[in-house]
Amino acid sequence: MPRVLVLNKFPIKKICNLFLAIIFIFALFAPNAEAAKLDVVPTFGSVNVGDNIKIKVVLSSSDQSSNAVSGVVSFSSNLLTLNSVSKSDSIISLWPVEPSYSNQTGTANFEGVVLTGYKGSGGTILTLYFKAKSAGNATISFSNASVLANDGQGTQILSSTGEARFEISELKGIVPVETKVNNTVTSPEKVASTLSLEEIKKKDEMDPRSRFLITSTDKKPGAPYKIEIDNTPYVWNDSGNHIFETISLSKGIHSIKVYVENTNSEVISKSLTFSNIGILTPNFTDYSSNVVEGGYIVAKGVADPSTFIIINSDFISKNGDTKHESETIKSNEKGLFTYVSSSKVLAGIYTLDASARTSGGVDSDASTPIKISVGPNKMNIVGSIVNTFSLIIPAVALLILLILITIFGWYKILHYKVNMKKRLMQTKALVDKSFSILEEDLDEEAKILKKARGMQSLSEDEKSFVNQFKKDIESAERTIDEDIKDSNKII
Repeated sequence: MPRVLVLNKFPIKKICNLFLAIIFIFALFAPNAEAAKLDVVPTFGSVNVGDNIKIKVVLSSSDQSSNAVSGVVSFSSNLLTLNSVSKSDSIISLWPVEPSYSNQTGTANFEGVVLTGYKGSGGTILTLYFKAKSAGNATISFSNASVLANDGQGTQILSSTGEARFEISELKGIVPVETKVNNTVTSPEKVASTLSLEEIKKKDEMDPRSRFLITSTDKKPGAPYKIEIDNTPYVWNDSGNHIFETISLSKGIHSIKVYVENTNSEVISKSLTFSNIGILTPNFTDYSSNVVEGGYIVAKGVADPSTFIIINSDFISKNGDTKHESETIKSNEKGLFTYVSSSKVLAGIYTLDASARTSGGVDSDASTPIKISVGPNKMNIVGSIVNTFSLIIPAVALLILLILITIFGWYKILHYKVNMKKRLMQTKALVDKSFSILEEDLDEEAKILKKARGMQSLSEDEKSFVNQFKKDIESAERTIDEDIKDSNKII
């Protein structure tokens, strides 16, 4: 007997239970989805009363892409004054509600969306510019915050928030000048010591560098100027033109503070805040991750609206060959730009960076470079094989089809012959039987005729007719048999 597979004995229930147990274990030990953190940087510092403090609100989301961020930053309003909030260099591309702040409540509010999603660390959301107004220990922290995942479901992924602490001290040994252009410090041995700090108007407002005219009287010979730009210290020696030039600065509000020592070894200072309309450094927000040889590199980013974006591409092959290309595109009215390589890429490493240029020819700093690895296109080999088989397979299929048609035709012919022979044999049997019945009927009719004549024998003519008729019947039977035999031979 043929073997029969009994399906109902297969342990389906046990396998299902095992599968469910595995899923439960994975769910139990799966990593926590909360993978984002909000910080304020720097986290600590020591400043004097009257100093400016620059604080950045940053997002770190290394494990999972995030796209919606909101929060309330609380600060010690009795010790700090929040002068401005800047969105410069922010990763946020859409603000449903513009950032706001209140020195009465000591809070700053923000709510933004990263349309393409953000995955990384230290991404700037806002920059807060404080001024220390009283001595004490000031804190800056989050009283409320939220970070949603870029998963289409709005999953909350915020795991923690940070805070900053600043020790604010009374100004000692320094006489600050806040409003007057010329600051005079009376000295018992000198008539006056002055320090003047004045911003020089830019020829191009988009220039990211700022220049200041710094002059002083009664400066200690050989003493350098100590300058702080956004609390970053520099030492500057005047070459004689009295013009100090900053490095390229980002958009927004900045602060400068100048210290100099006079002949009485007293330190006098001057500070002011200034705004920079400067061009924004482009930032890549999304780019190709799986590129193969023969494809194209696609990179998207954000910059200032309607500015020229210069894309520099450096290529290194596995053999050490190098190639440099530069292409200029333009950002749209929202500041978004998309770069597509002008030619098909080769296998190797591509390094891309971007800088912005205004219509006046002012360039921004170069963006952080991104590296894209291009692998060999294995599909070329597969494609060749597929193309070869695409030619062979139809030919083989056609040959098989012809063979099948031939076999089927031959089968039909053989089947037809068998059926014809069978029908001819049936016809022969039917004819033989019919002629036998005919002969029997003829003999029976002869007997009846003889009996009707009083048992007299048939006349010679009648006998001759009966015999001739039998011969004709036998001849017809033989003729039909011969025809049937010939038909069998032909089949």
